[in-house]
Amino acid sequence: ANIFEAQNIEFNFLPKNIVQITDTDRRILKELIIDSKQTIVDLQKKLGISVPTITKSIQELKKRGVILANRTILDFNKLGLHRYTLMMFANPRIEKQLIQYCKQDKKIWDIGKYSGTHNYIIEVFAKDNDEFGSVINSLKDFFKGEIFRIDTLLILSELKHEYRI
Repeated sequence: ANIFEAQNIEFNFLPKNIVQITDTDRRILKELIIDSKQTIVDLQKKLGISVPTITKSIQELKKRGVILANRTILDFNKLGLHRYTLMMFANPRIEKQLIQYCKQDKKIWDIGKYSGTHNYIIEVFAKDNDEFGSVINSLKDFFKGEIFRIDTLLILSELKHEYRI
């Protein structure tokens, strides 16, 4: 199995349909952010909340779209991969095509839509600069004339990755 298989989860960060959660939900979410693979019994021991309450809360949070997935955080350097970011300004008319293109390219990990000087940001994992360059060149060739600007970043280290609730 390829670690780059698409999970196809869309996150929309603009406020709409805000879900109200309880203090109990918030406490459970804080623990799941730390380790999403914890068992309900582990959560019960840490939080002092009953197993049925935790189970119901998690099911309800999934049903309401608060919990979208359980994820594993990988050290890509240990897999021989480097993280790169493409900040791109492109014609918005190509958005559906661009999403499909990114889904089929196994080196592209993530694409997000933004407001500002760049309207799309693409995360790429590649073995080296040459492989990353081939991703950029393929993208430019496929969308010739529709990408107006591309800026690139090589992520040297992630200094903070923390969700707060």
